[in-house]
Amino acid sequence: EADNPLKTAKGTVAHPVPHTGVNKLSDEAAVRDWLKGRTDLWIQPKIDGVAVTLVYEHGELVQAISRGDGVAGQDWTGHAQHIAAIPTHLPWQETLVLQ
Repeated sequence: EADNPLKTAKGTVAHPVPHTGVNKLSDEAAVRDWLKGRTDLWIQPKIDGVAVTLVYEHGELVQAISRGDGVAGQDWTGHAQHIAAIPTHLPWQETLVLQ
């Protein structure tokens, strides 16, 4: 399937959104200031290990990129289909970037 990005992607690619490190806030007041006006947050514990950017278009996984240097990483799209925890199809037709 030459037109299937899960089968054909490879090499170094740029992240659609830079995959920067975790910035620490100095205290509770700094956290409150950072949260002001934000309504669409997903908060989870930071877990050390492999970081990846997943790109979905219309609910279909089209790209998986290693963290690399945070600006560009290796295209892991061909390997993503073998990782059960990474869905290749979402139950909704959204276009999203997940990091």
